[in-house]
Amino acid sequence: MKTIPATGLTAPALCMVGLLGPLLALFAPLGMAPLFILIALAGLHDCWRGRLWSRIDRRLAALFAAAMLFGLLSTVWAIDKTQTLKTSLVLGGEFLGGLCLLAATSVLLPHWRGRVLRALAVGLSLSIAVLLLEHLTPGLSALAGSGAITAQLHDSRLSSLSRGITLMALLLVPTSLALWHQRLRPWAVLLWLGGTVAIAASHSLASKLVLPVSTMLALLFWWRPRLTAGLCAISTAAIILAAFPLALQIPPSQQAYDNARWLSPSSHHRLTIWRFSAHKTLEKPFLGWALDASRVIPGADDEVFYDIIVNGNQRAPVPEAQLPLHPHSAPVQIWLELGLVGALLAAAVMGRVFWMVGGQSGRIAAHTGPAVIAGFIIACVSYGIWQSWWQGTLWLSVALIAVLGPVSARPVSAEAETGPGCKSGP
Repeated sequence: MKTIPATGLTAPALCMVGLLGPLLALFAPLGMAPLFILIALAGLHDCWRGRLWSRIDRRLAALFAAAMLFGLLSTVWAIDKTQTLKTSLVLGGEFLGGLCLLAATSVLLPHWRGRVLRALAVGLSLSIAVLLLEHLTPGLSALAGSGAITAQLHDSRLSSLSRGITLMALLLVPTSLALWHQRLRPWAVLLWLGGTVAIAASHSLASKLVLPVSTMLALLFWWRPRLTAGLCAISTAAIILAAFPLALQIPPSQQAYDNARWLSPSSHHRLTIWRFSAHKTLEKPFLGWALDASRVIPGADDEVFYDIIVNGNQRAPVPEAQLPLHPHSAPVQIWLELGLVGALLAAAVMGRVFWMVGGQSGRIAAHTGPAVIAGFIIACVSYGIWQSWWQGTLWLSVALIAVLGPVSARPVSAEAETGPGCKSGP
């Protein structure tokens, strides 16, 4: 019997991601795309060298391949064929790179897993410190120029950090759990508390929702991993399939404002976007408008107006674009661009992912399950699902969490070098 060592390029690359990724996501989130490319190439190298292809889940890979091929096929009826073709090929590369990276992480040696955990904990700690500095003081914004830091400028600065807070929301609970199980409990508690305060003070509504949900789900997955995974699979599939009919029920902009004046302008705009997208989906409900066609949908740039109440009973008109670039919701975007076929594929992907999570032990599932749900919730209300920086952020988060799970199974110092870090073969 021979073993396949797991050092390669992936382990040190993931240490770099853990240390630098949280800060990069805060200050230059678009940089997550090239970072993912570099790390995915490291995973591809190790897969090729170690012949780790058998560690890629075949059913999940088949679903991703089907989604990419359907996106490629949609070039036939796309408005902007070049853009659809380009996005299809890029997604194919991202899916391949992400799956190879996960295969490479599955054979990391125990001491490398511990190093990745510590690097990630340091990276998150630094990003939390920066966020608390920004929230509680003029912070780093004061270094941006010599002028006074106005409340509006400070507020704008905080809003620009939302993408980095998203990554923190994905990784905070799994990292804190892993530190706890490694008997680094003061660090685990301080990390979770600091992250909670930073997220609660942020402008990211999705992250505020994700943190308590992730914390509660960690307990449920630890207690009943298979049952909780099954319920999550059903719930996510139902949300994906119901997104289109539910979005059709959203009232026009003015009525939405009159019925819910407490909504923030950005939340109200989301409703306008989802309503427009749903009504456009009605025109092509089965195959959609084609992959990444949101930016060229007819009428997307048209503005609708609704009146808001200002200065007592006076009204002022507010314009909203009906669809700026993408729908800011993965289920709505999939329905719009890929129709019922795409929605069924997305539901199948989530079902397969949670089937895999349900087969894990409670300690490991407590890391992976809540993180998957966290990513799903954020994707439902934010960003464009095909954006390269967001795809890169999701894949890198999944890879890091895949490293952390086995760390919690038992302390690194107690693991033999030939434990989960090696694979036996003929």
